[in-house]
Amino acid sequence: MLRAMRHTVRRLVCASLLDGHEHIGEVAGAELGVLVQGAEDHGTYVALWITGPVPDNLVAVVLDLVPGCDRNDWYPEFAMPDRSLRPGEQVYSNFMDPAAAARLLEEAAS
Repeated sequence: MLRAMRHTVRRLVCASLLDGHEHIGEVAGAELGVLVQGAEDHGTYVALWITGPVPDNLVAVVLDLVPGCDRNDWYPEFAMPDRSLRPGEQVYSNFMDPAAAARLLEEAAS
């Protein structure tokens, strides 16, 4: 299950890194969304949301699977950048290491 979760998180992050839009998938029965955008003078902003039945520790595991983000720097949010929260939605944000973002873009291109 961890391999499938890692693949889903990486796929969503790569897709959003390429187009700057929110991408949605499913992990362990919960719905997961990722939005990656360039933040002027601050690097690459990552917002991740999760809804649905969220098993114990799933949020921590999913956040840890986001490439290039320090596991200790996730911050709970009260909204997504372009919309308010939906019922039951948990949102977290972080900044992605620029070198990790570049590697993901290279991998996506090949």
